[in-house]
Amino acid sequence: MGVKELWTVLAPYAETKPRCELRGKKIAIDLSIWVVASLSVANYNKISRADLRTVFFRTRRLISEGVIPIFILEGAAPKLKSQIICERAKLRFRGTKPSQRNKAIRRTRFNQVLKQCKNLLQSMGVQCVYAPGEAEAYCAFLNKKGLVDGVISQDSDCFAYGALRVYRNFSLSATEVEIYDMEKIKKKMDFGQNKAIVMALLCGCDYCPGGIRGIGRINVQKLFNMYKDVEILQRIRSWRREDSKYTALEMRVDDNTICSNCGHGGRTQSHTKSGCGICGTREGCDESLWKEERLSLKTELELRKKALTDPSFPSKKVITEFLNEPTTAPRLNIIWQQPNMVTFVKKIRHLLQWTEIKCFQKFLPILARWQLKNMQRTNELNTDTFPSVAKLIQIGIERGVFSQGNQEQLRNLKQKYPGVIEAF
Repeated sequence: MGVKELWTVLAPYAETKPRCELRGKKIAIDLSIWVVASLSVANYNKISRADLRTVFFRTRRLISEGVIPIFILEGAAPKLKSQIICERAKLRFRGTKPSQRNKAIRRTRFNQVLKQCKNLLQSMGVQCVYAPGEAEAYCAFLNKKGLVDGVISQDSDCFAYGALRVYRNFSLSATEVEIYDMEKIKKKMDFGQNKAIVMALLCGCDYCPGGIRGIGRINVQKLFNMYKDVEILQRIRSWRREDSKYTALEMRVDDNTICSNCGHGGRTQSHTKSGCGICGTREGCDESLWKEERLSLKTELELRKKALTDPSFPSKKVITEFLNEPTTAPRLNIIWQQPNMVTFVKKIRHLLQWTEIKCFQKFLPILARWQLKNMQRTNELNTDTFPSVAKLIQIGIERGVFSQGNQEQLRNLKQKYPGVIEAF
């Protein structure tokens, strides 16, 4: 779900650039989001395993772009989270409302899928890390601490958690990616983590799905125009604490004995015709003194009135969830480890329901790219040390990756792809 309408607010400030913009970057990814995106009622119980295939092909594409991905897995769910992961994934079965038993079954299945995806990624040499809590929160934390260059996400919650650079709409088919650089955005419209949190409270998010009834993006943006990002949380906290202050503002805003343009004594109609003595005018008055401020205050007071109908507003638990961070930053050795074709074929092949030959075809580009990258790093790049397809096939047979019965197919593969490694 994310923060409602937050993408709409930030979209005008996003930069759309070629996917190669990710090259050389270290990117954090919430694994559950990729898995959820590939699952549906239609395919969850089928053997297509769209979840594993989506993770494999997307990760391979990132690797081909020279990206070092680091996948984050959910840790212990925060107490605030009232729904289980599989409900967040909307994995609902047809029929009546699912029983608690069905919920437990779906949760177990989803956790099993995540474990399988983790094993898949590790066979590709990609690092997986368990978050202390929400995976999306940990992705944002790693980004804030400079341990990764950005976050690939479709969930706008990452901004409320403080992510600084977010890559959106990454897919296999798209040749471009949307980049949300919060440091640039903040300079243009003074929008940061605090305003994202306030928008979550007012418009809705995973922790308060309904938001505040009757409050939408337009009026929230008007509120944001009145206050800086560093001020906004304190301002909405004061809505409940300083009741007398806002009562006085309501009286002033609605006082018909005060001119709605300049704020001085006298009715607006009278000032329009005869001017205002304090403003020093004979006709009209100085609208810059009160008119815009009054309209802004009126908007804020209307938002406050609606928000305070919720006795828990502003929720301390929600604010704490978004602002809370681990006490120490982890020491991550984010490098692309050597892919393991033996593990991939022996442990992942049956899940993907691929033949040994197909596994080799799909995995070979990954292994070849790692080999090339490793040789570049050690200055050993030359055709003498670069293993041939035939050599890789032989290694695969010797290590039991391929059955002897597939040797004829392997020879055909060698003939069909004689220069596949050199192409990388």
